[in-house]
Amino acid sequence: IFRLADVEWSDGRKVVGRDFVTLFRDILKPRSRHPFKPYLQALENAADVAAGRKPVTALGVSSPMSDIVELRLSSPRPAFLQLLGQPEMALPARDGGRITLGPYRVTRTEASITMLTLDDQHAEEENAASGGIKLIAEPDAEAAITRYKAGQIALLTGGSTGDYRAVRAAGLERQAHMDPVLGVYGYRIDRMEGLIEDVRLRRAMAMAIDRDAIVRAMAAEGVAPVIGVAPTGLSSLPVPATPAWQTLDMPRRIERARQLVEEVRRDRPDPKGPLRISVALPARAGDRWIMSQVAAAWKTIGIETDVVDADEQADLALYERIAPADLPTWFLRPFACQRLSYCNKEVDNALSDARFALSQIGRDAALARADRLLVEDAALISVMTAARWSLISQGTTGWSPSRWEIHPLTQIRSRAARKAAAD
Repeated sequence: IFRLADVEWSDGRKVVGRDFVTLFRDILKPRSRHPFKPYLQALENAADVAAGRKPVTALGVSSPMSDIVELRLSSPRPAFLQLLGQPEMALPARDGGRITLGPYRVTRTEASITMLTLDDQHAEEENAASGGIKLIAEPDAEAAITRYKAGQIALLTGGSTGDYRAVRAAGLERQAHMDPVLGVYGYRIDRMEGLIEDVRLRRAMAMAIDRDAIVRAMAAEGVAPVIGVAPTGLSSLPVPATPAWQTLDMPRRIERARQLVEEVRRDRPDPKGPLRISVALPARAGDRWIMSQVAAAWKTIGIETDVVDADEQADLALYERIAPADLPTWFLRPFACQRLSYCNKEVDNALSDARFALSQIGRDAALARADRLLVEDAALISVMTAARWSLISQGTTGWSPSRWEIHPLTQIRSRAARKAAAD
């Protein structure tokens, strides 16, 4: 049961429980592509609503009074409240974006630039940018870093693993602030056919990577090697599964990987032909550099690598996933049969058992089983934990590390912003 605060939309109408009922119904309706749709299905009847077997009115969300919202769960979900606190769960603007919530109003939008100003209700409050905030969506990290270094940007946030080398190249490591996110960086199966279908080859490729060496060369605070599907730090999956070869040192891993590759080669129609794997990657220099280290390792065991653009189909594709809450399923569900070309029915059964488990103990056991099956099947060739970073200029305060990458603008204060407003 949630009691709503006394909050108004920008047109003066009060926020009522019906607004949230509509939000949840829109997220769970069959045609919705909301990123949290699969993770809200602990709500009563949510799975049937999402599949179109029941109407949205059957969803376990109601508003018995205008300031009350009731959510009914069919099974335990410890991280449910964390998920509700994510920006993706905010009430969307109304009337084509004209009627909004919160202290800021969108006053101008053009190309990649959005201007925000405080509304009259909050204008008297001391704020980061009482004269306005300019948000710039810059897809090119190197260009954004150049602007930051030139003093044109007070706060640069949203940096990814593949962008971090650009920070080091600019000599800005000491100004980089890392979020302690729960995430994994590696390579998933993009096209389940040919060589990549052979689990022996996938295991050999996973074994050959010297993750410690890559992480040392990255030199990004908080980034650590990962050899499984899920990172450490998940309360419902406290000890993520790892492959049996984890206990081997690197020389013995390489030796075993070469043996597996030779087994694969002997079973091919042309045993002397080359073994080539294609990998789809974005154009970011950092992602290409990491791949160059991985490809060099694969070459030592007899596998050649072809890198193609991210929009091309390949044997493998870059996989970088950051959890918005303490959700083991965030790292397990992407490998369900209907989501990728990879499919393991036993994994699907384990995920189904977890969804409908009536106790947290039963749910955790089912999640651990799914995790173990995915690792045994080498469904993901992981490399390390994912990185998220921000650059914060001198004089900008209020930014604090966030496990969930949440940095409210109302907490950011910048002398540069106030000076610009005064000028």
